[in-house]
Amino acid sequence: MITAQAFDPFVVYDELNYNPHPGQRPVLRSNARMRVVSAGRRFGKSNLGGNELTAEGIYTKYVAAKYLEEGKRREFWIVGPEYTDSEKEFRVLWNNIRKLEIDMDKPGSYNNPEGGFMHLSLWGGAFQVHAKSAKFPDTLVGEGLHGVVLAEAAKLKEKVWIKYIRPMLADFDGWALMSSTPEGKNWFYQKWQDGQNPHMHD
Repeated sequence: MITAQAFDPFVVYDELNYNPHPGQRPVLRSNARMRVVSAGRRFGKSNLGGNELTAEGIYTKYVAAKYLEEGKRREFWIVGPEYTDSEKEFRVLWNNIRKLEIDMDKPGSYNNPEGGFMHLSLWGGAFQVHAKSAKFPDTLVGEGLHGVVLAEAAKLKEKVWIKYIRPMLADFDGWALMSSTPEGKNWFYQKWQDGQNPHMHD
């Protein structure tokens, strides 16, 4: 029997026939709380975020009863400059869950990128993912997050990270995966540089 302690996300990736390439594998293996991926358009950044969230969803199956008993949930966000940016990771996640033939919570799971309404819920609400747009900062509020994927992070304003997202990761010591094509020497570039410094801790 698989337990939460013995859970290996790479078993999930194998079941999905997702074979991370040599550039992706270290990102998925990393135990760093904050990870920054600066890469070109063919790197597969959306696959990184979508597949990692899929593994989080499967892991939640083994801890769902505990969270629901305590009135809690494991919530994750995908945040991009526009809904079209966050939709890419969400699409990977949505298709993976369908491929694995896992029943999504109904109501509670919606995939309407045109209307900006993308939400996936599993295990009676114990696992939830919302795809959001930083264009509407008023929507970047809620309960504490277990993790967030920042899609095309270099195009986001720094205050989106500092004011809205990072504080919400504090409650559960949540992780962040910031991925983007470079956009000059902005805050995302600084975060990438921090990641190259072995003495930096975030």
